[in-house]
Amino acid sequence: MVRRLVQRHLVSEGWEVRGLAPVYSRYKGVDGGLVTYRVDVAQRRGEARTSFVSVRTGPPSRLESQAERFRDPSWAKRALPLQPFHLDADTQLLLYAFPLDRGMRDLHRALRPKWIGRWLAEAPLSPPASTTPLLHRKSTVTVLSYRPERRAVLRLDAAFEGRAFGSDSFVLRMHADPRRARPAVVAGAALQVAGVAAPATLGMLRPDLSIERHCTGTPLPATSIDNDVLMRAVGRHLARVHAVVPPTTLEVLDHSELHLRALRCAQDLARVHVGLGAWAERCAMALLPAPPVGPRVLLHGDLHPGQVLVEGPRLLFVDWDRSCAGDPEYDLGVLAAHLFHGYGRRAERAFQAVTRGYRDGGGLLDEPRLHWHQAHALLRLVDTPHRSVRPDWPERTEWILTRLEEVARC
Repeated sequence: MVRRLVQRHLVSEGWEVRGLAPVYSRYKGVDGGLVTYRVDVAQRRGEARTSFVSVRTGPPSRLESQAERFRDPSWAKRALPLQPFHLDADTQLLLYAFPLDRGMRDLHRALRPKWIGRWLAEAPLSPPASTTPLLHRKSTVTVLSYRPERRAVLRLDAAFEGRAFGSDSFVLRMHADPRRARPAVVAGAALQVAGVAAPATLGMLRPDLSIERHCTGTPLPATSIDNDVLMRAVGRHLARVHAVVPPTTLEVLDHSELHLRALRCAQDLARVHVGLGAWAERCAMALLPAPPVGPRVLLHGDLHPGQVLVEGPRLLFVDWDRSCAGDPEYDLGVLAAHLFHGYGRRAERAFQAVTRGYRDGGGLLDEPRLHWHQAHALLRLVDTPHRSVRPDWPERTEWILTRLEEVARC
């Protein structure tokens, strides 16, 4: 049905849908829900593009109110393969195409080098991206990741006056909540001062948009979790990160807030599966009380294998948007949860190698606190299989909860 609606109401004349697959979902109870699809469209003469379409459900009055806000005449002037939006009266669905976004209203501007050039000229960056103007007609912007109403990560391949195209590449991170844009800049500056490998942050182009130089390298490959040498290197690098004095402007990790976040994940799960949600809520209550707070260190905040870049002998962590200060065991617990979620029992040996490397690098760990953070990180992942629209999401969720109970008993 969604494919038919997209083809009939969103696809521009001369284009057709070649592929459509769900990539993200969120359920909001009485307020409805959201499913985002990756859409492949092509012209009959051969040109192809990939974009996103979000489909929102909810009370008719809310959908009509949102559609009214989307009625911007400037959209109609653009030659887009997908039209901006359509409110379907028969199905009571609101369909809208990327880059139209309820949370990031200027996302369409961040995709245009002309606007980026203006922001670069006005922003007090340190160091500046370039001393010469951006040639916007020769520069390109590529979407690296997109989470509707939350965040978009873009890559700018810039052409500056007097410099060859391709010699300067940057990553731009736009957030619906401007408070989420600054931690990466603050943490990046602290890491650079301490001499720890990290993305070279330049500053804020706007309150909701940060910029950093693009890092070369490849994310930690799946085969590497069986490589003890490499996983120990990850642990040693994390120990170096945790040795950096955390800036006072970063948020401080709050155990009670972590527990509330975990409970919200369990409650979100209960909206789509009562039994699994009740199981998750029981697990959450079993994790009370929280352990004593540990030493305050600089935390990555969302460390998983995709955030680890490998370039020859060099390692670095990217995507510091959730950086904060708190227990060192938090980062290790999050990494362990993601490893087990992605690789199952194979992750046990890999995580042991990480902790050995961490201790080799001078890091100190409290085992009970590590188990608590690992269990909590797993609990915050319980709704991920459903939000990721995995066909086997109930089975994956059961596996997470089973593993959570094993960790919590340690």
